[in-house]
Amino acid sequence: MADIELVIKIPEEEYKCVQITGHIGNVTQVSNAIFTGKPIPKGHGRLIDADEALKAMDTWDKFGFEHTGLFVRNPEDDFIKYVHYDDMVKSVRGAETIIEADKE
Repeated sequence: MADIELVIKIPEEEYKCVQITGHIGNVTQVSNAIFTGKPIPKGHGRLIDADEALKAMDTWDKFGFEHTGLFVRNPEDDFIKYVHYDDMVKSVRGAETIIEADKE
């Protein structure tokens, strides 16, 4: 039978109990957590915190495109903002991995 990766939410006290004793304290609570857990799809890529990646992206320089055809650094709010693609890739690649990619 194949393994399944599952995200569950349990109280921290229950997690610590299992780590310390090796036994589940509240079986019903853990069973419900498993029942309502979210399966992680097979073959998934590296999982990161998207909000943290967006925060990192927001730190890169932004450019606006003027009617003259020039880009200006850190444009005013009335400009459409552009960023360097390579900077965005760096932000995502540099994000901390929460769960490694499924190599399947």
